[in-house]
Amino acid sequence: MCISRQHLTYLVDRNEEDYERGNIGYETHVRFVDQSTRCETCTLLDNGRQGDMMEECRLRILRFFIAGRRDDERRLSDQEVAG
Repeated sequence: MCISRQHLTYLVDRNEEDYERGNIGYETHVRFVDQSTRCETCTLLDNGRQGDMMEECRLRILRFFIAGRRDDERRLSDQEVAG
């Protein structure tokens, strides 16, 4: 099991909230939606056995975090200019 259904639901909700508030950009939002949709049909989701995630998911999650980091850098840069 790489993630539980309860945790995935929390992350989906948080992704939507962050996008609506402007905390994350469109790319980050879409990358997460794509991954969470894949998770919902994955046999490892909440299967009750400890395990690891699939290699393709590792790459997708890495791309998601890179997009999120760009969002953070943009927000920090905008705050410095405004401040």
